[in-house]
Amino acid sequence: MCNGRSMNEISRNTIANLFKDLKDQKVDLPRLRFSKHARRGEAADFSSNPETRGVLTEVNAAKNDLHDEINAGKNDLHNELADFWKNFKTEKDSIGSDINKYILRGEAADS
Repeated sequence: MCNGRSMNEISRNTIANLFKDLKDQKVDLPRLRFSKHARRGEAADFSSNPETRGVLTEVNAAKNDLHDEINAGKNDLHNELADFWKNFKTEKDSIGSDINKYILRGEAADS
């Protein structure tokens, strides 16, 4: 909240004022369409061009390779963390058992 108004409201008002100012200055604004279908149409136009289709294919392949590398790295880190945790628990249990043995020996010596 900012002075009792949300940032979303402030942003809407700022954008509305900007367009009002542009309209008052008689700036010819193009009609902008941001619908899902417009984006699909633009993508279809882009991918139908033979020159750009190859580039698009290469970019998608590189993106997929990058995602594969990221996922492989995540899996490696997860496996390392799981192994470390297992080793830690084993060592902790071993140390705990050694401490218990030491305490029991001390109690036996005291009696």
